[in-house]
Amino acid sequence: AVAKTESGLRANAVHQNNNGTIDIGCWQVNSVHLSNDNLTLEILLDCKKATDWVYDNLYLYQGFNPWVAFKSGAYIEKL
Repeated sequence: AVAKTESGLRANAVHQNNNGTIDIGCWQVNSVHLSNDNLTLEILLDCKKATDWVYDNLYLYQGFNPWVAFKSGAYIEKL
């Protein structure tokens, strides 16, 4: 429900933020994470690979807190 709210589950979803960063892919991972050695655009633009990366590198440490759709509760409408 969080990814569906963030991107409509579109692997090629891109959003430019006011601070100049870009949210990429079905999970709308922020471009600041591209400095991470194990993250590439190829991963972000593949929903399965992105989901695996998000789980291992964000969700296990922060839960769904990095996503606006979760913090705002907007994901609830997609359940």
